[in-house]
Amino acid sequence: MSGRKTVIGALEDIAQKIGGIGPQDWFTNVQSSPHEQVFVRYTKGPGRYSEDGKYVILNFKMYDLYGREDGYLNTVFEARYDPKDQSPLLKWVKPPNAVFDRPSPVEDVFIAGFTKATWTFGDGSSIVAVGPTLATVALYKDGGSGLFVRVAYAITGGTGRFNGALGALVSNGSTYLEKGQKIGPGTEFFGSAIEVFKVINERDITNTERS
Repeated sequence: MSGRKTVIGALEDIAQKIGGIGPQDWFTNVQSSPHEQVFVRYTKGPGRYSEDGKYVILNFKMYDLYGREDGYLNTVFEARYDPKDQSPLLKWVKPPNAVFDRPSPVEDVFIAGFTKATWTFGDGSSIVAVGPTLATVALYKDGGSGLFVRVAYAITGGTGRFNGALGALVSNGSTYLEKGQKIGPGTEFFGSAIEVFKVINERDITNTERS
């Protein structure tokens, strides 16, 4: 794998030198307009629950799609359920009404809480975001467990090349705990996530009022 990354990195350097396509161009087909910047990062590292179980803190390193380190991620999740009662996290979302091509009811889902986060990139620029969080614990037959976390972020600002940035960001993360380890107050774990950024410049829009 490391050899493959070396080869890919060399090809990218050549492509950039001759004006070819690099990772910054991979997602141009999903830009809704030239105002957007669209890119992907993945993150991994240690996390921990506060002693009261109400908060989860992440301190992850951040990487680009070639596996090169590109800064770090810090997040704070605040639970909106009783941390002593993990039962809401053990329930998977029920299948929705099976009508997807015309107006039809959409069922509520359990919001575990809210997360705020900042991504600081290798050049010192940063993005700040906040959003609602879905969380589900999977109990595996080998006795281990997995925590799956999905966050729908609103980008609220940034610094450096993202100064005043707005936009949308989605994160999909998970962690695995071996048999005998429990998710909850005081737990420490190792997790990973992948994040998709759609960033717009504040100067390009007129409705910059904050709620």
